[in-house]
Amino acid sequence: DAKEPSSSSSCCVTVVVVPYSFTNRPIPSQGFLETVYRHLDRHRLIATCLKVIPPVYVEVSVEAEVTVKARSAPADVKSRVEQALAAFLDPLLGGVSKTGWPFGRSIYRSELTNRIEQVEGVECVVGLRLQASGATLQNGDVAIPKIALVCPGRLQIDAKEPTPLCEV
Repeated sequence: DAKEPSSSSSCCVTVVVVPYSFTNRPIPSQGFLETVYRHLDRHRLIATCLKVIPPVYVEVSVEAEVTVKARSAPADVKSRVEQALAAFLDPLLGGVSKTGWPFGRSIYRSELTNRIEQVEGVECVVGLRLQASGATLQNGDVAIPKIALVCPGRLQIDAKEPTPLCEV
């Protein structure tokens, strides 16, 4: 059951396994990884090495300042924004299509701003800051490594009363 590629292999296939789970960071057990490896190993070409690994997670933290619409309770809006961001950053059920976050797909500030502004009671996003562990920031966006998925980190939302800042 050697799982490391040999130096003489001409081709290596890496399979990243994500089990279905209700946790923010589903990690397959060693037994699960070995079972997937054994199954795939029976079907691989002789000259192909095979690696079965767990995913790498990039925890994305969001700090946002939003203004609320008239007659909206800031505490309620804050809670709804946090829920919307947690759902969007969910590795299995999040992403743009809500079918799971694709491996290596970047997170764009514009998408997060759009998600926040769609939340009931939000007038506009005044400020947005992202932080990510294990990824690089490029012009405020988060570049995710190829074998990584995102997961929600700390979500800090400051919901303020209506202000002229959002007027066009």
